[in-house]
Amino acid sequence: MKKSLHFVLSTVFLALTIVCGMLLVSPSKVIAETTPVSDTVTLRIEATNVDGVTVLVNGKKSGVTPLQLKLPKSNTAVTVSFKKQGYFSKELRVTPHRARTIKIKLDKVPPPPKKKDPRENLPF
Repeated sequence: MKKSLHFVLSTVFLALTIVCGMLLVSPSKVIAETTPVSDTVTLRIEATNVDGVTVLVNGKKSGVTPLQLKLPKSNTAVTVSFKKQGYFSKELRVTPHRARTIKIKLDKVPPPPKKKDPRENLPF
């Protein structure tokens, strides 16, 4: 009799533990486990010193800064190029395996040197 009472009490305790455990699971945790993983990542691209920088991904124009760029999630790097007239271009290799912010600074192309007046070198 002692063994069967112990068995019944253990079974009831186990059943209550399981039921209470199910009730204590937070809904957000359940949603997080059932939400599908995104197949894209977002790259936020900002030029720190000038707006309107053209952004190219693997040679194809994707937009101008500031830009939020969605790329397929991948472990393969892509080439991101930055171009603006009057500034030196830059290129980065980026692996789009997670969302991130890319801040880029373009250096201004110096103006061409002034041509000297040939009369300045005359001896008189």
